[in-house]
Amino acid sequence: MWLRFLAFPLALLAGLAAAVLLVGGLVIALAFPNLPSLEALTEYQPKVPLRVYSAEGVLIGEFGEERRAVVSIAEVPPQLKAAILAAEDERFYQHGGVDYISVLRAALTNVASGTQQGAGTITMQVARNFFLL
Repeated sequence: MWLRFLAFPLALLAGLAAAVLLVGGLVIALAFPNLPSLEALTEYQPKVPLRVYSAEGVLIGEFGEERRAVVSIAEVPPQLKAAILAAEDERFYQHGGVDYISVLRAALTNVASGTQQGAGTITMQVARNFFLL
């Protein structure tokens, strides 16, 4: 007799688990072919301006859309690292690249209010920006 009371919740739980697995599988099946390769992300080559030097080695001018100076992460001051993390991804050290809590919060806010709220971590932004190149 007690099995009847246990059967419905177990069946409901199994159905929910199956639905979550199906939706997860669909998301992976749709997203996976569009993801950039890991090598493409690790071998990043930023746009650097054309630098024109004189015969004596003096810089005459720089030409290009973007003026970037490539620096190693060791050269970046700790305060700048902390400021970027505070502005972009305050839970950077608590997740492995995808902050599921922020994604869920943004999704609920988007559905409830109709406004768009970002949920991207720094890792997700790098992947998105590379994919949009």
